[in-house]
Amino acid sequence: MRRRRKERKQFVLIDFFVASQASASYSAISAVDAAMDAERILADAPPAVREALMMRYGSSESWEVVATRTGTSRAAIRMNCKRFLDRIRQELGILGAPQ
Repeated sequence: MRRRRKERKQFVLIDFFVASQASASYSAISAVDAAMDAERILADAPPAVREALMMRYGSSESWEVVATRTGTSRAAIRMNCKRFLDRIRQELGILGAPQ
């Protein structure tokens, strides 16, 4: 059985040079659009939640560090961020994944 699985695998070559040229102009535009969308979405967040979201998801800080810097408990800031992210998902029509 193991041999058959190995024999069925396909080897695929990707020309990264062609792929990067095709998406270069699109990625520059989409990065700007994404930054503008993020700024618009985060503008509605309370300042502590906005700061916490940027620290946690923008800088990959731990919840402990985020809680210390925002002057709240770990559980409180996590719940506030979760509620705001759920609101964003609802506005965008995205089903939320458990955190």
